[in-house]
Amino acid sequence: MPLARVLVGVVVLVLGVIMILPIPLIGNMPPGAAAAVIAVGITERDGVVVLVGLVGATLAIVIAGAATWAILLAIVHYVMTHWAAR
Repeated sequence: MPLARVLVGVVVLVLGVIMILPIPLIGNMPPGAAAAVIAVGITERDGVVVLVGLVGATLAIVIAGAATWAILLAIVHYVMTHWAAR
């Protein structure tokens, strides 16, 4: 199905963009693992493995979003406590 291939391609593209970002600690490992599982599923033409990879991709996107949100909150807290006190 061409639509499914396009949607999986978009998910892999998003994972690639997340892997480019400098997210500290485990930021690049979950998207890389999810992309690898999706790639194995596509190579073997196994839809179940692709679905497992898509579930992993969802978790990886949530983890990356949470890590990014936590970093932004820490930056805002630092700015508010240190720079606003002047």
